[in-house]
Amino acid sequence: MEQTRIIRMEERHVDEAASFIARVLDEPQEVTVQDLEDFLDWDDDEVLLLVAETGGGRFAGVAGVVYEDWNDTATIEWIGLIPELRGQSIGSEMLNRMIEWTRAQGGRKIYVDTGVEEVKALAFYEKNGFSREAVLRDWYGDGSDAVVLSRRVTEASAP
Repeated sequence: MEQTRIIRMEERHVDEAASFIARVLDEPQEVTVQDLEDFLDWDDDEVLLLVAETGGGRFAGVAGVVYEDWNDTATIEWIGLIPELRGQSIGSEMLNRMIEWTRAQGGRKIYVDTGVEEVKALAFYEKNGFSREAVLRDWYGDGSDAVVLSRRVTEASAP
C-alpha cells in the first residue's frame, strides 16, 4: 500500500482541492479556488488547511478548520478523502491534527456540522469523541437539516 502523508495546503494544491470539495464532499455552498487562495493568505493562527497526498504526490484529500479567538472555538469547514483511502485512519489523523492545532491556539472546543442523513460522517465524528449538540432545521436551504457536533479540546475549568 502506498504511504499517504498529511501536509499543510500549498498554492499547488488549490485547484485540485476546490474541485475535490465540490465534487466529492458535495458542499452545499461552492468553495472556489479564490476562497482557498484567500484562506492561504490568512495567518497560521486563524486557519489550518491540510492536504493528504500519496507517496507519489497524488492529491488524496483535504481538511480545513477556522479558529475564532473571540470565543476560543474552531469550526471544521471540511474534511474528506478519496474513497479508496477511507477506513485507513487517515481521516482520523487529519482530524487529530485539527484538534491539536485548535488546542495550540488556546481553543476550548471544536465544532462541525454535517447533514442528518450523513450516517457515516456522524459515526466518524462520534468515534473520534464528538457529541451531538443541536439539529438545525432547514440549515442547507433545501429542507435538509444539519447536526452540530462538538468536542472539548481542553479540560473544563472549575467554576
